[in-house]
Amino acid sequence: MEQGFKPILLCLTSAFLFFVTGPLHAADNPDSLRFTVGFTPDTVRVGDRIDYHIGVFHEPRFQVSFSGPDVIPGEAFSVLSREVSRPSSSLTECDVELAAFELGELLLPPVVAFVRDTLSGKTLQWSLEPQARLYVEALTDSSMKSLLPIRPIREVPVPWSRSLFTGFAVIATLALILFAGFFAWKKFILPKRRSHDHVSALHELQLLKQRLERGLGAEACYEQLSLLVRRYLEHHYDIKALEAVTSEIERELVLLDVPGALLLSGLLHEADMVKFAESSPSLEDCRNCLAEAETVLQPTESVADSKG
Repeated sequence: MEQGFKPILLCLTSAFLFFVTGPLHAADNPDSLRFTVGFTPDTVRVGDRIDYHIGVFHEPRFQVSFSGPDVIPGEAFSVLSREVSRPSSSLTECDVELAAFELGELLLPPVVAFVRDTLSGKTLQWSLEPQARLYVEALTDSSMKSLLPIRPIREVPVPWSRSLFTGFAVIATLALILFAGFFAWKKFILPKRRSHDHVSALHELQLLKQRLERGLGAEACYEQLSLLVRRYLEHHYDIKALEAVTSEIERELVLLDVPGALLLSGLLHEADMVKFAESSPSLEDCRNCLAEAETVLQPTESVADSKG
């Protein structure tokens, strides 16, 4: 009786090995080879990912490579990633990440393993696939006819009082910045600039005196003095003195209440007389004009003292 069951048991064992390992496509199957094929999870929804794992245990002299799984785009499966690794000298693994897009029970696509004996040069080939089936569920309840549209995110209206307060805050900040800039300009920049104007004008005046002593003509001296005074007024008081005539400059000096306005106007008039009326001043007249110019080009306090 026991002898009658042995052939049946042998047939069942052979059939089980055939389904697990797949058909053998080369002779001389090494006894040391062992295969593991599996996947997780066994139940997914449409579009979910499946981890497909194939492992080959072998002797160190064997080299293992894999081909597949071969899938057709748009069919039941899509290959997302594939990685082959050899954690040890006797184990080679292939990890494939799949996505399922068809409902029902599905068989995973096979993976072909190639085992090459480095000593003999022979290569063996197996087609490996898991015996278990993957169950793919619908993404939504089958009783639903269509997906409801996604409700848009409702924007909360901003109260007008908050907008008004924000506007006032922005305007106040800008006004504060402008005021701080104007204050800094009046307090630090403008006085420094005006002080520099005085120093520059007095320095040019000293150079003009030296040129007069070295033989500069009286007419040229008056012309240079007129240009010096006009440049000083334009830079220091923002009067267009280089372009305007003497009468226009005189009106601007009165309107701005410039200290020493009469002396400045007198110097410009004398220079005009020399230039246009062909007046012939002496060197002493030039020295007197330069002295008056030096008085009026001093800082405001000095001019006020000289007028007093």
